[in-house]
Amino acid sequence: MAETLRRCWRCLDTKDFPWKKDSIKSIHPSSRLFIKPPNIFCRNFDKQAIDNFKSIVDPSLYTLYALSDNDWMSNVWQHSTKLLIILNKSSVGNEGDEIAKVNDYLVEHRGKVLLVLNDDCGHSPGPQSISSASRTPDSLTETNGWIWKVLDGFLCLLNAQATPVMIVVKRDRYEITSALALLGISCAQNTEKSSLASATILYTCKPTGSPDAEILECLISLLANATASKVEVISADANKAAFSFADYFASLKQTSGLGRHPFWSEEMSSNFSISQKILSKLPKHSGLVLVSAIQTAGVGRRGNQWLSPRGAALFTAHLDLPFSRERQSFYLPHLLSWIQHLPALAVFLALNELLEESGVSMRLWNLS
Repeated sequence: MAETLRRCWRCLDTKDFPWKKDSIKSIHPSSRLFIKPPNIFCRNFDKQAIDNFKSIVDPSLYTLYALSDNDWMSNVWQHSTKLLIILNKSSVGNEGDEIAKVNDYLVEHRGKVLLVLNDDCGHSPGPQSISSASRTPDSLTETNGWIWKVLDGFLCLLNAQATPVMIVVKRDRYEITSALALLGISCAQNTEKSSLASATILYTCKPTGSPDAEILECLISLLANATASKVEVISADANKAAFSFADYFASLKQTSGLGRHPFWSEEMSSNFSISQKILSKLPKHSGLVLVSAIQTAGVGRRGNQWLSPRGAALFTAHLDLPFSRERQSFYLPHLLSWIQHLPALAVFLALNELLEESGVSMRLWNLS
């Protein structure tokens, strides 16, 4: 094993990796409990390559990050990772420590790995090395309960359950997409056609008895330009499976402006970013609410990635608050830090009302 540790990924001999036995009794990744979309970590890639991966995997199911050197050394990432995508670094240097860490990730944490190979390492790989084995499938062997095998043209490492847990590919988008499918990772382009079609359409519904037709036309124009999407005005009874405008307006009840013009899409880049883009052009008391099933580029504080899985409450509402100290009802805008708590309280009250129908109730601190 000492010789293997001094060599690179391309030269790594399949009969020497992994060097720990796979046990059928080990915990399978499907038994893990993820409290948020599971992570996909990328190691040794530049930003352009990582952005390419983000465009391939389903953003509603996974969160993709670059794996920094500090995080890599800490080993914390191994407990929350669905997939590790790793690139062999260069033609020089020792990748032995990296190989050992991936070995532990596969064996101890039941992880999955997509190994992307560069064209050359400057060495002389043997006939059973990772870079050569796919061309000589008959020479592949079983080691410690693991099996190296060529599936669909890819060199794959199978565990004791005969499930692919590591696949070797080149830097090719088609190869990467196909390999991810073999590893059980859902890709964005594999979603249903209906979802893809609706992802480019914004739907809205004209409120009944609403006299502000000009506001609706203005919002349609602004959003069509800001999102490069088609905007369709539909009836309240349409599109019930995804977003019910009828239920929305029934719950909205008698507001004079707030939330009177909802726009819904299966997928948006970022509801908030789109709203910011058109904010200066919005008419007063527009009643705009942007809602989406998922977001592909949500942004949080300090530029952090905002997790936007399917099933979350993803919406941005436009609210005009006049400044005045003379009327008590206009004093709220002077307490901006308080405003953020109002939507949270509204969501809590709405959830509590729904849960009470099932005999369950929630309680906020300091709320009687």
